[in-house]
Amino acid sequence: MSKRGTVADRMAFFRQALETEEKKEHAPKRPSMSAKKKVLSSSTNYSSTSTKPQAKQENGEQVKTTESTTKKVEKVASQRKEPRVLKKKPELKRQKSVSSLVLAWCQDVTREYKGVNIQNFSGSFNNGLAFCALIHKFHPDKFDFDSLDAENREYNVQLAIEVGT
Repeated sequence: MSKRGTVADRMAFFRQALETEEKKEHAPKRPSMSAKKKVLSSSTNYSSTSTKPQAKQENGEQVKTTESTTKKVEKVASQRKEPRVLKKKPELKRQKSVSSLVLAWCQDVTREYKGVNIQNFSGSFNNGLAFCALIHKFHPDKFDFDSLDAENREYNVQLAIEVGT
């Protein structure tokens, strides 16, 4: 038997949950907004300096109001009349991935080298010229970049690894 129980157990659980949900729907509801407005309008009929609790009958219920509850109700009512101001969300900056930042850096560094056009990290580095251009930019005295040939891939990559290490 599984941890979840049998199919009959699960069905019984769902039936019980459904019955509980139906009971909640038939439960007595809170007073509506119109009933609250009636209480508000009736509470403003007497002076605000009065501290005696006053009773009014609304829809068969007796409602007691005092000065403090009247002020609270008036404050809530005045707050509702004002339009709701939404907070402005900060403008999100679109962030680049690390690989796209490194690619952009490589493109900037090798821009002045002939025959080097870096578009991605796979095809652009195949012939070894991009590696050599990056190393030559920071160590131009180690080798002559202009003497390199794009057709001689193995030599270019080997040179970049030796000088780079």
